Amino acid sequence: MSFTDEETKRAADTKEWLEAQITELEEQLAKLREALLVVDSVLKRMSFRKAAELPPTAEVEAPAKKEVAPQVSEVRQIRRGKEGPLISNAYVTSTTVSIVPTTDVKLSTSTPPFESFFVNRIIEGMKQKDKDLVEKKQLTPENTLEFSVDEKAGLIEKIVIKNYREKQRLDEIINTITWAFARMLEKKAQ
Repeated sequence: MSFTDEETKRAADTKEWLEAQITELEEQLAKLREALLVVDSVLKRMSFRKAAELPPTAEVEAPAKKEVAPQVSEVRQIRRGKEGPLISNAYVTSTTVSIVPTTDVKLSTSTPPFESFFVNRIIEGMKQKDKDLVEKKQLTPENTLEFSVDEKAGLIEKIVIKNYREKQRLDEIINTITWAFARMLEKKAQ
C-alpha cells in the first residue's frame, strides 16, 4: 500500500505533534509528582501532635517508629539528547537521588551498558572510594553510598542512590545514567 506525499507529511506532522504532547504531559506529571511530595510533607507536619496535647489514657502504647521521607529539593529531567524526549526524572533530596524512568521508557538492567558501565564502573567505584574512607576513619559506615534498583517484570521502575554526599558525585551519577539510558535505548531499537 503506497501513500501520497500529502498523507506521508500529515502522518509525520501528527507523529511530531503526538511526541510533543507526550513530552508535555510527562513534564506535567513530573511537576504533579513534585507537588504531591510537597503536599504530603505539609500534611505530615500539620497532622503531628505533641504528646502533651493528647488526652490522658490509662495505657499509652509507644507509636510505631515511622521513617519520614526527606523532602525533594530538586527534580532533574533526563532527556535523550539535549532537546530530546524526556526519558526519566531524577528526584533529588539532600541525601538521596531516585531515578524514575517515564512510563513509556522500558529498560532492563540486563541491557548494556547498565551493569557493565553504570553499576560496575561508576557506582562500584564510588562505593570503593567510600570503603577506603571508612578504613581511614574519614567516613562512618552508615554514610557510605548505597545503591538499589526496583524492577517489575524485568524492567527498571526506580533506581535509588543514597548517601551521594557531594554535588560532584550527584552530577556524575546523573550524567552517566543519562548516557547509559541513551545507549540502552539505542541497543533496544536495534
